[in-house]
Amino acid sequence: MYLVVRSDLARTPAEVLLAAAEATMRAVVSLADTDAHRAAFSEWSARSFRKVSVRAKGKHWERLLREYPGACGSARGEPLVCALVPRKRSDNDAFLRGLQVYNPGDPGPIEPTALDAIAPHAMLFACNPSVPMSVGKTVAQVGHAVLICATSAHARANPAAFSPWMDQGFPCALLARDEQTWRDAKAAIGSVTVRDAGLTEVVPGSETVCAVPPGALARR
Repeated sequence: MYLVVRSDLARTPAEVLLAAAEATMRAVVSLADTDAHRAAFSEWSARSFRKVSVRAKGKHWERLLREYPGACGSARGEPLVCALVPRKRSDNDAFLRGLQVYNPGDPGPIEPTALDAIAPHAMLFACNPSVPMSVGKTVAQVGHAVLICATSAHARANPAAFSPWMDQGFPCALLARDEQTWRDAKAAIGSVTVRDAGLTEVVPGSETVCAVPPGALARR
């Protein structure tokens, strides 16, 4: 799955990450069970939801939305990240091959979501403070985390927690990046932790992002 970040909008790293989570879920919910894309999503799911984050702006962003099936996540009312229907790299055309990796040079820190801005049924994400990652890498890791959590056995067994989250448009929030928060997130009932394959930036088996189900962790 290509997560394409609109790079000509002035948005914070946190907004990009949350828009990526939203886009990922919208793409799966709206497109995975359609006749045209069911096979692509099925094969992709069997390969552990692999993703890559790239960027586009201006006419390239407009062409992407016009010609390639996918779904968007937004920030401040504007589409910011588009999750495309999964595809093999070998099936990419010249346009997609030409999109550059999303890796802003000086993005600033990834700030946690303010407590008063967290929706009642939000899924929460904690990033491992001991594993440095670029924003582009973190985009993909958050995309992994939201899907693993939303499709987990815990999610299937607890529709009362996950149904409001889906009905409200997949609200998500970022927790502080510190050791205590990381431990609390991992200890929450139903939480899932992404273990990266180590293809880029981090060593194989690194724990990168933990997703906490809606309502499973008290706010503090």
